[in-house]
Amino acid sequence: MKLELHVHTNRSLDGDITLEQIEKYLKSSRADYLAISDHDLIVPKILQNHPQIIPGVEFQSDKGEIIGLFITKPIKSKRATKITREIHRQGGLVMIPHPFLYSGANWADLLKEIDLFEVHNPRISRQANLDALEYALNNHLKQIAGSDAHTHNGLGLAYLELFSKEPELNKNQLKQLLKQNKFKISKSDYSPTTLVYQAKSLKSFRQKRWKDFLYYKFRFLAAKIFYLSHNYHFPGFGRDALQVKLDNLYQYGSMWFWRLHHRLRINAIDGLIFKPKDSQKALDVGCNRGFYCQMMTNLGYKTYGIDVSRADLFFAKGAEGKKTIHYREASVEELPFGDSQFDLVLCSEVLEHVAHPQKGLAEIERVLKKDGVAIITMPNLMSYLWLRYYFVYLVGKLWGRDFKELQLHTQWPFWRVKKMIRSAGFNIIKRSGSYLLLGEPVILNLIIKFLPSLAGLLYKLDPIINQNRFLNLFAAFQIFTIKKGKHASTNQL
Repeated sequence: MKLELHVHTNRSLDGDITLEQIEKYLKSSRADYLAISDHDLIVPKILQNHPQIIPGVEFQSDKGEIIGLFITKPIKSKRATKITREIHRQGGLVMIPHPFLYSGANWADLLKEIDLFEVHNPRISRQANLDALEYALNNHLKQIAGSDAHTHNGLGLAYLELFSKEPELNKNQLKQLLKQNKFKISKSDYSPTTLVYQAKSLKSFRQKRWKDFLYYKFRFLAAKIFYLSHNYHFPGFGRDALQVKLDNLYQYGSMWFWRLHHRLRINAIDGLIFKPKDSQKALDVGCNRGFYCQMMTNLGYKTYGIDVSRADLFFAKGAEGKKTIHYREASVEELPFGDSQFDLVLCSEVLEHVAHPQKGLAEIERVLKKDGVAIITMPNLMSYLWLRYYFVYLVGKLWGRDFKELQLHTQWPFWRVKKMIRSAGFNIIKRSGSYLLLGEPVILNLIIKFLPSLAGLLYKLDPIINQNRFLNLFAAFQIFTIKKGKHASTNQL
């Protein structure tokens, strides 16, 4: 049975879902039960007794939004502690939606009051969802997903699967299943950017904030023209079995550009990983959700993966089938392994994120066997893609804004990475790249839409061009295959 939480109707300023659309949606069996939670508004009495609708309210508090489920009376207080107490007094459940949508959110005072913690919301950033999952794991909170649908085409993007043998459930049975954690997150997709701007423009229109209305309407139209859906594909980059697996694992959402350059980098790394002899060991440093670990395990390695993110490790362990990969929570700057342990070490898009990348490379050198191979990938400032972001970073500095994430990615020209690798005691066996021809995301999007055959050709040519030692100096991502010592052989590559 499917339960969809966190739905807004047209009674919310930023919602346009009608009751007729909800009825039609429930009859279609896309969801068996649905929780309405309009902003500071009690569900109308006509719906409170609806067998498939859970009445709820999304309250604005001094700590952020709080949803009360299974409540039918208004709560006037704006203090989070009073709201949660009143929800429980009414026999309801306290749900925290999009907990880290706003920076500085702190839920420590309410931990004992929280019944459900939203770790996936289709309308917010992937990082905000990861922060919520990390917090839930650290504090042993029940994790749920809510669709946060404001428009009818936002319904069904996230829901829970309930564990019950009963053919139908009343509201008390639904409440008990949620309280007893008898459910799992069954779907957790991301909302197209257009739906977010559509809701924001609707709210500003109803509030007669005409300047904001025009701004969000412009963003809505721009998103419709210049951004692709996350499952869009063109010749050469379709949804093959590998891409379906990646889509399910990484939940790219509307980040089609990340989806594309991630696949190109995966293709490039796949071509560099050699097949193991006997029971050789491999380590993925900064394993994220574990895809490379799965790749190396399938080749025959005894595989280990480390990451600082407990949330990403949660996904990695959940995606693994046979449970043969050894995952640990650790940093590249302090690897929890003895000297000379691994035949292969992969470190992809990690070193630019740590405070002391040189120390990270020294740790990789320490755990790598004498004849072992390491593969290092990092962004390359000398590409058009990152030079563009570097310009944005510099303009931001002039305006007094610090784009820290851009700074991480825009301080690594290829020669600086080469120097760092060599000073760590490595010899560079091969240098290649990824994402050279495809370039500017907005222009690429237009090519994909109007000249898909050309886009497909560029996708096929990119890995070929990136083998050229001169041209790959300008690739967006640089890939170094390295070994210990100054006179390493190339017989394994």
